[in-house]
Amino acid sequence: MTVEATTTRPVGTEWRGLVRLGAAAAVFVVVMIPLQAAVFILRPPPSTVEGFFALFQENPLLGFLDLDLLLTLDYLVMIPFYLALYVVVRGVARRGGCWHWWSACSASCSSSSPAKPPSRCGC
Repeated sequence: MTVEATTTRPVGTEWRGLVRLGAAAAVFVVVMIPLQAAVFILRPPPSTVEGFFALFQENPLLGFLDLDLLLTLDYLVMIPFYLALYVVVRGVARRGGCWHWWSACSASCSSSSPAKPPSRCGC
């Protein structure tokens, strides 16, 4: 059994900036994961609402960190990552590329609703 290598066209020069931004976003998220874990290990969030109010009065930045400020930043940084991923994958997976891009973006942006495919993708 032989495996044939498929050749794909490289990403055009007009997309290189977005691809580099997406790569930087991926590195940023990987660096932020241990930092988020360290914040929650060193200073666990309060267990009551009154504890959160007291924490915000004592240290507002730590209060926001305990309310997942870093996770929110991660989600915002993932936007260029998903766009760059779409640009890279669209030439290889023309058929299902748009559906996969849509499901990845909607899964990261929605809380519990399943991703619904768009009616007309335009890919």
